[in-house]
Amino acid sequence: MTAETEDSLFSLLESKLASFTNSRFETNIVSEANSQGKLITSVFSEIVLDNCTLKDNKAKAKFKNLYIISSTATIRDSTFIETVNANTAQETRTMTGGYIYSFDNTMTLTDNTFTNGRANQGGVLYAILSKLTITSNTFENNESTN
Repeated sequence: MTAETEDSLFSLLESKLASFTNSRFETNIVSEANSQGKLITSVFSEIVLDNCTLKDNKAKAKFKNLYIISSTATIRDSTFIETVNANTAQETRTMTGGYIYSFDNTMTLTDNTFTNGRANQGGVLYAILSKLTITSNTFENNESTN
């Protein structure tokens, strides 16, 4: 494991293709005390999410859903949703990219719904040095606090 793939529920390092179809990722927790948290980490890989639901996943800090580095990512017909409650503001103060953190990627987002995304930077998506194609997505009630 590298620092990028530690503390992930799914760690993809130099994977030729990881395809998640008709899958639900709900109320997963990455709770290591010093963790940056990550539901799925993709480094030097190709990843596809098709008709998936990511709902109410939690991490101690930084990244709670997708952490994608130097990869090719296709995300389509998927739903990203966070239940907003009294703890939401406190939980998201240290988050970067409410649903997706992208560094040096080629990423295509098509026909997805992003609801109630919250983060200190990038309520839905935080992207650096990435090529993004964003088509026919719905963004509802998302917030960046910085």
